[in-house]
Amino acid sequence: MKNFKLSEIYSDGMIFQRNRPICIEGEAFTNCEITATLGTDTVTNTIIPGKFCLQLSARTADRGLTLSVSAGEQKVTINNVYVGEVWLAAGQSNMEWYLNICDPAESYPIKTNEDLRFYTVGRTLLTEYEPGYEWAVVKDSGWAGCNEETAPHFSAVAYHFAHKLHEKLQVPIGIINCNVGGSSIFSWLPNEEFQKNENIREVWDRFQDIFAKTDMAQAKEKFYKGLDTAKPDWADKHENKSGTPYQGVIVYTVEEYGPYHYHAPGMLYYSMLEKIASFPVKGMIWYQGETEAHPDGVRLYPHALKSLIGNCKTQQADGAKEYAFHMVQLAPWDDPGATNWAPFCNMQRQYHLDNPQYGIATIGDLGGGTDIHPPRKKGVGERLAYAAMELNYNLPHEFCGPLATNAKVEGDEIAIYFSHNDGMYANEAIGAFEVLSAEGKAAEVTAQVRDGKVYASLKGVDFKPVEIRYEFKSDPKIGLFNSSNIPASVFSLEI
Repeated sequence: MKNFKLSEIYSDGMIFQRNRPICIEGEAFTNCEITATLGTDTVTNTIIPGKFCLQLSARTADRGLTLSVSAGEQKVTINNVYVGEVWLAAGQSNMEWYLNICDPAESYPIKTNEDLRFYTVGRTLLTEYEPGYEWAVVKDSGWAGCNEETAPHFSAVAYHFAHKLHEKLQVPIGIINCNVGGSSIFSWLPNEEFQKNENIREVWDRFQDIFAKTDMAQAKEKFYKGLDTAKPDWADKHENKSGTPYQGVIVYTVEEYGPYHYHAPGMLYYSMLEKIASFPVKGMIWYQGETEAHPDGVRLYPHALKSLIGNCKTQQADGAKEYAFHMVQLAPWDDPGATNWAPFCNMQRQYHLDNPQYGIATIGDLGGGTDIHPPRKKGVGERLAYAAMELNYNLPHEFCGPLATNAKVEGDEIAIYFSHNDGMYANEAIGAFEVLSAEGKAAEVTAQVRDGKVYASLKGVDFKPVEIRYEFKSDPKIGLFNSSNIPASVFSLEI
C-alpha cells in the first residue's frame, strides 16, 4: 500500500521558484513520517491522511538536482530538477496559440534551450467522468525542455516570453501553460470568490438561474453524447509528448448544457487551475478578454481581475506576499460586430493606470486583420517579458505604449497627458481623434504631439466637448508611439 502520492506537477525535469521556500505537495493515505530531500537539504514531518505540504529552504538558481520523497518503504525520486523563475501562462486561445501555427518568420528556427522548462495542464472540463470515459480526462504533459519536438506545440506567447526572460536573467525559466480557447475569466475563479466579491456576484446568480431552469439529466446526456462524437478525433491525441495535451470538448450553449458548460463559474478552476494554483510561481502572464468584450464584461472585468489575482496569490503554498501579474491588451480585430472591443481595451488601459504594479502589453501594431488570432506573437511575449523585467526584476525596460491619463481644455486645444510617453512621436498618420458633446454630437479633430503631450485642435468645433476618443474602434490604426516604438492604447477620456 502506498503511503502517499505527490501532486502531478512533481516529475522529472521540473523547476522550482528560486529565492522562495521549496514546497513539496501531495496526498497522504496513512499516518506516517515523510522525508523530502533536495540536494543537501532535508525535512521530515509527520503527516496524516489528506493533503500535505513539506517545505525546504529557499534556493538560488540551480540545475541537475535530485528530489527524493520517502515514507516507510515507499520512495519517489525526481531527477534533473531545476531552480529558477517560474511563471503561469493563462487565458484563452491567443495565449494557447501554438508556435507552429504562428508567423514562421518569428517561430523558426526553433531556439532550443534546456534551461527553459515547459509544462501544460491537461485541458479538460470535469474533475471526474462517468465510468467508460476515463479517456476524456486529459493528463498534464509533464515537464520538458525547449527543443524542436516540444516548442512547436507550446504557447507561442509563453515561448517568446521565456526566451527573452532567460536572455536577460540567465537562469532557468519555467512556464506552466494553463489555458482554454474561448474561456471566460469567470470560469477560472473558485466559487468562494463570487461570494466574497459582491461586484461579480451577479455572474454567479445569473448562472444559478440558468441551472435552475435546466433539465440536468438532459444536459448530462447531451454532454456525454458530445464526448462520444468527439472521441474518434480526441482519444488518439490526448497524450502528447510535446507538452500540449489535446484540447477538450468545447460546448457552446449554456442553456442546453447548464453546469457542463465551460463558461460556468469555477468550471475551469476546479478542472484545471486548482491543481497547480498552490505551486509557488513568480506570477502570471494573462492573455484573455475576447470572451468578455461585451457591455457587462467591460463593467465587471476589473472586479474579476481583482479576484483572479487575489485568489492566485492566496493559494500560493509558501504564503508569498507578492504575486506578479501582467496582461495583454486585446489585439486589433477587423470585425464590424466587435462594437465593444474598444471599450474593453480602454478598460484595460485604465486598469493598468489604477494598478501600475501590474503590467500591460499594448499590441496595436500586431493585429491580424479579420483573424481574431493574430499570427505575430513574438512582440506580445517580449513585451510581457519587458513588463516583468521592469516591475519584478529591477531591470528597467519599457513594456507598453503611451497611455492617456487625462485631458483638459487649454485655450482652443485639448491637452492630453500620457504615461509611458518617453520620446513620444506620431507617424505621418497619427490616427483619428474625435470629440463628443454631452448630447452625443461628434466631430473629428486634428492633433499633434508637442512636449510629451498630444494637443487636439478645437477649431471648427461648434459644441462644448465633454469627451475625447482616439482610434476608438475594434481595428484601430495606431500612429502614436513612444521611443521604444510601442504603440499607444486606444482611449476615451472625459474632459
